[in-house]
Amino acid sequence: MKLQYSSLFIIISVFLVQHKALAKTGEGIYKENCYSCHLLGTNKLDPNKPIIGSAALKDINLFADQLKYGTGMMPAFPNIVKNNDEFKSLYEYCLKLKK
Repeated sequence: MKLQYSSLFIIISVFLVQHKALAKTGEGIYKENCYSCHLLGTNKLDPNKPIIGSAALKDINLFADQLKYGTGMMPAFPNIVKNNDEFKSLYEYCLKLKK
């Protein structure tokens, strides 16, 4: 029984480490913060304003402002902008989204 608990602990630990590592990638940050409204670069709340082709992606500063302050129905995500590496990873991931 002790071996089963140890194995379960190891499996859960590995999962948590992998999840944390994924969260630091652009894809992970997107899935954690954006995916629920922006499924695959679309926009569930306003289909006329998808991430794909968004004017905010044409300039990294516009993208930063949109995340920092939010717009319309989109809430602000200033915590992402504060971490420069994570912010750049998210920006680069969003640029790669395709229809």
